[in-house]
Amino acid sequence: MKFAQRLSCAMLLLLAGVFSLGGFVLVYVNSADMLRQAAAQAEQWHRMQYYTLETEVLGLMARGEEVTDDALTERAMEIADFGDDGSQSGIWLGNADGMLLFSSLGTAPAEASESVQAIGGQEYYLRRAQGSTYHLLLESTVSAPNKSYRLRTLSDVTGVFAARDRQL
Repeated sequence: MKFAQRLSCAMLLLLAGVFSLGGFVLVYVNSADMLRQAAAQAEQWHRMQYYTLETEVLGLMARGEEVTDDALTERAMEIADFGDDGSQSGIWLGNADGMLLFSSLGTAPAEASESVQAIGGQEYYLRRAQGSTYHLLLESTVSAPNKSYRLRTLSDVTGVFAARDRQL
């Protein structure tokens, strides 16, 4: 009788371990897929901002006007998402000298932290702020005659990690 009880307990523990491991793998795969989807959306938003600034540069050049910091800053202000929906998404625009020209997130830092992977041809970075807020940061260079500008976009992906934490 003792052997049967021990065998039952061992089988129960083994089964519990298998289900726990399987659940962990399922949560990991699901959250990785959600992060890929969020990154793809962030990349589309980033490209839209980038192409708008690039179009502004080409328009200024076509009209024979000089591409100035002020002109690109004005355009960046027009296209920025100021987070009216409460999100922590936004853009930064800096010149080649590293001077910040515009930020729709006020004084929030624009540094990249942990490099995650490439989506398309764009490397994106995962950044954690205030303990439980996660952002995807993408960066591109907008080229103009004799100058370049650095565009960074930040997209809030906290929902992906909140869903993962709930599942865990």
